Amino acid sequence: MRRLTGKLITLALLATLFGCETAAIDTADVSEDIGADTTTTEEDGTAIDAATGLDASEDAANSQPDASPDASADASPDADVDPGCPATHARVGWVAELSTKSHAVSGHAEIIDDCTVRITDFHFDGGGIDVRIYGAKDANYLVGFPMTEDLVRPTPYSGETIIARLPTDVSLDDLDGISAWCVDFAVDFGSGTFAAP
Repeated sequence: MRRLTGKLITLALLATLFGCETAAIDTADVSEDIGADTTTTEEDGTAIDAATGLDASEDAANSQPDASPDASADASPDADVDPGCPATHARVGWVAELSTKSHAVSGHAEIIDDCTVRITDFHFDGGGIDVRIYGAKDANYLVGFPMTEDLVRPTPYSGETIIARLPTDVSLDDLDGISAWCVDFAVDFGSGTFAAP
């Protein structure tokens, strides 16, 4: 366990020094390096996976909630629409293509109502630290706003659909672009500017 803690601390230090790129190292690699003892046992007998911090029991593996409820590969178009959100803004229907700057990010974004952006054919290797879809004006993501939960996960996104929602205190007037944004290190993994189709 001490070796695992040391390796995780080393990864955190490297990420701090070199940014999100280094943070893409999969913690599974750390587990392989230290052998089979990758779980700890809590006082209540729960087995915790040391690499992920999640309940390692078989029942928990089958019932763990998706860490990113807005990130859904099987969402139907009707499920994307918030019935309480109108589609009256002039930018509804505008589209953006996500450029690939890092971590294999790409995708096609469309504003589908006054509250929601749907990103289809989304690709991202899943690496980094706290990577979210961010919205902003004039590509100023440093003062932008998060529109999804953290998208980092051990498996890549490959052609998935992501639903990004505006915060309640923000309108489409505050949004002309989106980015797959590494929050901790202020790194744009891929972004696009909206325009009329």
